[in-house]
Formats: sequence, structure tokens, C-alpha cells
Amino acid sequence: MKLQLIISFLFFCLVSNVTSQKFEYELNTNWKFSQEGKGEWKKATVPGVIHLDLFNNNMIEDPYWENNDLKQRWIEEEDWAYVNQLFYDPTIYNTDNIELVFEGLDTYATVLLNGDTLLIANNMFRSWTVNVKKKLIIGLNEIKILFTSPILHNKEVVENYAYKLPSGNETSDIKTKVSSFTRKAAYHFGWDWGPRFVTSGIWRPVKLKGWNNAKVSSFQTSTLSIDSSKADMQTNLEIEVDKSGEYVIFFDSIKQIYKLEKGVNNVVYNFSLKNPKLWWCNGMGEAFLYKHEIDIFYNKEHTSSIGYKYGIRTIELINEKDSIGTSFYFKLNGKPVFMKGANYIPQDMFIPRVKSEQTNRLITQVKNANMNMLRVWGGGIYEETLFYSLCDKNG
Repeated sequence: MKLQLIISFLFFCLVSNVTSQKFEYELNTNWKFSQEGKGEWKKATVPGVIHLDLFNNNMIEDPYWENNDLKQRWIEEEDWAYVNQLFYDPTIYNTDNIELVFEGLDTYATVLLNGDTLLIANNMFRSWTVNVKKKLIIGLNEIKILFTSPILHNKEVVENYAYKLPSGNETSDIKTKVSSFTRKAAYHFGWDWGPRFVTSGIWRPVKLKGWNNAKVSSFQTSTLSIDSSKADMQTNLEIEVDKSGEYVIFFDSIKQIYKLEKGVNNVVYNFSLKNPKLWWCNGMGEAFLYKHEIDIFYNKEHTSSIGYKYGIRTIELINEKDSIGTSFYFKLNGKPVFMKGANYIPQDMFIPRVKSEQTNRLITQVKNANMNMLRVWGGGIYEETLFYSLCDKNG
């Protein structure tokens, strides 16, 4: 572990000659795990989940084999710990802001930095960001994540609740049914099409990010209206800044000036495109996408940039009374759409081992089957950005 940390240190010496150089890299190697308070530390895979780490270390059999889902239920009632080390040199990581970003923690987790509590997570679906600029020490820093069993975490709440909530996905032999109380993929607790594996772990990447002056937290470009010759568009940005003042933002080379206050700011940019190429769903036309490039400057210093693709289209849900009831269909760019699609569920019980090639192949198969719509099932997860980007691209 120390050798790799030294190599990483030397690498960043080479690439960080510029003062206050922004940076972003993943902390997904050299993690170890242990059953909290009991076992020795073993090699962990991040992103991953505890079942896969146990299997990869030959501590359990293949969870998918025969009825191992029943034999391995003890895992969901244990607490698990993950640990790693981060080397910090302020002459290398010299941005004004340094953040640790946990893109997915499953689910009840306490994150410690050098023994001090950094954050307490309670939601599998969201990301967690903490500014650690003043918390890092020079040299090695220990990151430790303690995962509490979802069963044990919610046991008292379930038993003392005023009435019994329905948990139809959890079989009758489960004594403490906590799925209704847990912000976690519901199918992990069992479903009619799959086994029960109540996972824990670092299921999405961990990153270290450094930035100055401003960063874009979220972005979206929407179609306001379309006519035969023009599309009126709107881009919304959520920008976090650490210095109040005038910021210059270029939207596809169009210069705009905004006065931003320290903290989170919402920026709105309206623009029009002549003779736009519209986005159409599969079978109705080309799924054409425009590219948006955005650059932010403060005191002539380039602070942030993003690039993404968007489609120009209007979508309307039509609910109108008729002779037999009420209609329910969509209009795309003013034209009715005959919906052809499927119900999409997660591709694996253990989501981190789904590779981008699998998702790419799946969306290609959907397109080739002449589908134009997918319903992302509510018992799963908020899918990866790649999933939605491929849907945009393929109509």
C-alpha cells in the first residue's frame, strides 16, 4: 500500500506544477474490509458490496449458487468496516477547496477521517460531499467507514412503530421487516423475481476533488417552445462559489456576466436556436443531440467547465375526457406517440459489477427491438448517468 501511495505522490508532483491546479481523482484502490470488531483485514473492491468482497476472498460460496441466499443471511445482520489511507501534501493539493466525495454509500455509514467523524450517511441513493481542506493532516490520513446492519439499525423503529407497514417483498420468515423504513434499493430485501441480499458497502466511486472560486453542482438545458423556424431554450446551472463577485460564463462562446454571492447560486441562461433539429424517439426520426460547452472565469482565472449533450423537444402528457373515460398518452413535438417499451429492473443483485459494456449492449438491444420507452422500476436504483445518456442517444 505504501509503495503505491508513494507512486501516486510522485505522479502528482509531475502533473501539478501550476499553482492552484484543479484536480480530481478516484480513491478506489487499496481498500480493505473487516467484520467490525471480529476479523482480520482483507482486500476489498471499490466500488463493491460486502457479499462480493467475502466471495472474492473465498470466505463464502457464490451467493447465486443454489440456496446460498438463505445460508448467507447472517451477513445482513453484521456490521462491516472499510479502511484506506490518503497521502496529503499541501504543496501538491493546493486548491482553496478540497473535497472528499462519496458517490454512493450503502446504506447506514459513519465515515471517519483520522478517527474523527466526517459524516453520517443514511441513504443509499444520494452522494455525500465534505470539504476536508482543514481536516487533512500532512502525510498519511486514514479514512474509515463503518457500515451498520440495516436490520439492526431499524429493528427498534419497526418494533415500536404505531402500526405495521406493508412489506410484501419480504417473505413471511423474515422477523424484522425494515425495507419500508430504509432508503435503499427495495429489491435487496427480496422480490418475486429475485433472491434477498441485503448488501452493505461502498457501491459507487470515492473521489478527491480540488477547486477554486466556483464549481458547477448541477445543470440542465430545457426546451421552452418550438415553432417552425426557432426553438427557445433555457439552461439552468447551480453554481457554488467561495468568493462573492463578478463571474464571466461562456455558453458556447457567448459571454455572460453574473454577480454571484458566496454559497449556492442559481444561474439561468435563455437562448434561441434557428431552424433546430429536433430530438425524436426511436422509430419516429433521428435522436439528434446538440452539445453544450460552458466555461466559468473569475478574475480572468478559469475556474470550471462542463460539457454535455441535450435534445430539443417538447413532451406532453395528454389527459382528456372522451366517450369512454380519460385518455393517457404522450405527444412528442406535437405528435402522438404509440408507446412500445419494457419495465427495466437492475441488471444484477450486486450493482457494482455491472459494466458499461453490459448497459451499452442492453440499450442497443432495446433499440433493435423497436422499443421507444423504458420504465425505470421504482424498486431498484437511480441508474447511472451512462444509462440515461445511452437512452438519449438511441431515442
